[in-house]
Amino acid sequence: MQLKSLNIVAIILAVLTTSQSTLLCAEIIPEETEMGVLLQVSPQVVVKTRLDVPDNISVSSQLDVVQWVEFTRAFPSGTLIAVEQSSLYPWQLQSLDPSQANHVSVKADIEVKAKTIRRDIFPGLGPGSPFVVILELTSEISSGQSIGIRYSNLQMPETSYDEFALPLQISLDKHFHAIEVDTFTIAPGPAKTLMVSAPSIIGSSELFDAKLLVMDEAGNPINGGTPSFEVLIDGVFSRRLSKTTSPRLVIKDLVFEKPGLHKIDIRSSGGSLRGSSNIVYVTDNRELNILWSDFHLHKNGHTTKGGFSSGALKERLKTPLDLLSIPGSLHSSSIVSSEFYRPLSQGGNMILVNNEYQIALGDVPLDHRRLDIKKPIMAEIIAGSSQYEWLGKRFADLGYKISFVGSQSSHLPGSPIGNGKSALLVRAGEDWRTAFDIGRTYVVSEGKPILLMTINDADPGMRVPFSARREIKGEVHASYGIHTVELIRNGVVVDSRKPGISADTNVIQIKMSSPNQPLAWDLPRNGREWIGYIKSSKSSIRDISSKQYGDMHNMASYSGDSSRLDFITWTHGGSRNFLVEVLGDDQKDSLEFAIMAGFEDIITLPKYRDPAATPSIRQVFSLETLRSNKITRTFETYGYKDEIDISLVDRQLPSSYKFEFVDLTDIKAGDYYYLRVTGEEGEMIWSSPVYIGGFDVKK
Repeated sequence: MQLKSLNIVAIILAVLTTSQSTLLCAEIIPEETEMGVLLQVSPQVVVKTRLDVPDNISVSSQLDVVQWVEFTRAFPSGTLIAVEQSSLYPWQLQSLDPSQANHVSVKADIEVKAKTIRRDIFPGLGPGSPFVVILELTSEISSGQSIGIRYSNLQMPETSYDEFALPLQISLDKHFHAIEVDTFTIAPGPAKTLMVSAPSIIGSSELFDAKLLVMDEAGNPINGGTPSFEVLIDGVFSRRLSKTTSPRLVIKDLVFEKPGLHKIDIRSSGGSLRGSSNIVYVTDNRELNILWSDFHLHKNGHTTKGGFSSGALKERLKTPLDLLSIPGSLHSSSIVSSEFYRPLSQGGNMILVNNEYQIALGDVPLDHRRLDIKKPIMAEIIAGSSQYEWLGKRFADLGYKISFVGSQSSHLPGSPIGNGKSALLVRAGEDWRTAFDIGRTYVVSEGKPILLMTINDADPGMRVPFSARREIKGEVHASYGIHTVELIRNGVVVDSRKPGISADTNVIQIKMSSPNQPLAWDLPRNGREWIGYIKSSKSSIRDISSKQYGDMHNMASYSGDSSRLDFITWTHGGSRNFLVEVLGDDQKDSLEFAIMAGFEDIITLPKYRDPAATPSIRQVFSLETLRSNKITRTFETYGYKDEIDISLVDRQLPSSYKFEFVDLTDIKAGDYYYLRVTGEEGEMIWSSPVYIGGFDVKK
């Protein structure tokens, strides 16, 4: 969500009244599912739809669309049509203000009322955006009649789609039923940046190939060809690449002669397009290979929710990923995966890969009694921009030997696509199945950092004999500054390292966190937005954060005042950071930080805790204050403790760091350990646990 969308939400909140939210609620009967309500696809064709859309639609544009709904049978007065949003659509449709974006109105021969209501007071709708536009027929409509749903100034997302839909539901037989709708294509923007993907670990003097993908500003693969490029190896010109008709290139037979950390830079001949590879770790004795994977990719490529087709999703991700799986879609002969949805009362959600590897999901927490302990067990601790580290700890605390995986995909409608993925550490002579069987994995939220660690010489995911001395050794290499390395035993931090050297800066780190672990056997808490500002009484300030496109994470000089920055971000189980630099030397300059009151998402409806209001926060401080100590504000949000940390970045953070820990105190058989690495802007890396003592159940 971008800053300009904030006024739309404010208008909706201000205008909604109780009278606007009483549209035959009692007549719609919900059926429970894992997300609260079962939405049925109509068993018969009761309406037909078609779209009036422009011929060429590109990302981030605004346009007017008319969706025609033709009724194939008579419907009585009081029939409701819910104007829904595509699964990954980040903005809010509304019927309240025609001057604002995403306005919905109706063209019809009969009277149709359009009202914007809060989803939670209309339970038959099921999960989705916090607000929904409801169209109510105030008189009977005959077979063959049509209504036109007009979307004015409809904001196109920053993500390109081949099957974008404007979903609809209709009330029928006291239930809402999804309507099959036409889809349209949203094309990417012009070329702005490059993705360069290389093997993470290679041997010295070993030939390898790198992949190049030309993308628009938001990271979508472009349509069309590429210009010529120059390839630089560690900053030294290596070769020139000719123009192509495809946005994808394979750069063959590259080599690094010397051990160490290396990278590849590629730039267009004119220099307007640039990109750098992930870090390449070169060694004389290569024992490991890293395969980047995601076994939980969502296509949503159907005619009721819209999204990507299976083929388009594979094309988007074959450059950054070595292994990928789309549950329910056989994209290759080697990886078959299925997604099993269950309501909480029936055991929760999981993925089964190759009929063997069990992946527990956190959106509807999996009941451990559904697991087959003779098969490998994984917990998905990051899904989209949601974090479920507690899920992995829950299973490990129950005695399961569990490993961690991550995915860019989320089940939560409207939640942003993330950059999460899993790294499989594959030893010489192994394939990915062997590493997955052992659980030799780590999980990342951004990029392709390298984490190599052992506990008593055991890799992540392994079990070792009991020992009273636990030695943890390793190294981490990333494209960002490494802020903290934490050693976690049995779910609790027992030691940590803060790398870097002292540095005198005026850079402020703002960190906002919201836990989502269920308070009982329930669905996780919903995500929440953070909308606010930081301003200085005397100095100019500037945002120096990395830009996160399409990620509900943005900071800008919204008012044009250089002393103030407005921001919006979203958290669900983890934290998000901003970096702000104060361009002045007055250490006593008064700085004000504020968060506006709001409300949690209403995407799911936990049984024991409803979505709740979030309080406003105001904090006044100075650079002088922060040099003494950071500021932490913890505040109650109906059973949860959300947190804001404001601190000074007083260290020059390294992007590579070697570490050692020794744990000798309060140890016992059955302990498990894992590492958690945090980057300067909240980037996360988790190793899978290593288990001390005990035994595994044999297949």
